[in-house]
Amino acid sequence: MDGSARLNNLADVDGRTDDDAVVFGIKNQSIKKGETVEIPFEISNTEAFCGFQFTLEFDKSAMEWGGFSGNELIDISTNHIGQAHLDRGMLTFSWDTKNEVSFPKTETLFNLSFTAKRDMNLNEVLALTSS
Repeated sequence: MDGSARLNNLADVDGRTDDDAVVFGIKNQSIKKGETVEIPFEISNTEAFCGFQFTLEFDKSAMEWGGFSGNELIDISTNHIGQAHLDRGMLTFSWDTKNEVSFPKTETLFNLSFTAKRDMNLNEVLALTSS
């Protein structure tokens, strides 16, 4: 686990190689002040993986963390999300398994929920890093 996850369309995180990096596909969305948005995370480059690790940085002046919902196909829970730096607008993610798992590219791996404090586009307030 080395921060090799990449967020497609919003930001990239450098990893070991492009061949083993997990790329998350997230569509940019316009969000209005007061609106709660569910952000689906999909893996867009592979159907088999053993894990991922990354930090999601968000503009806490623009968004308020609302929560997480997982998927029945893979055991991902709030236990895999570090919230120690939530006050700085950072959520850390770490999930792995001994055996490679298969996951359809069309399925949502998990959802994150945020409430907008102002009008915005997601690509202005989210970044996936290896912090």
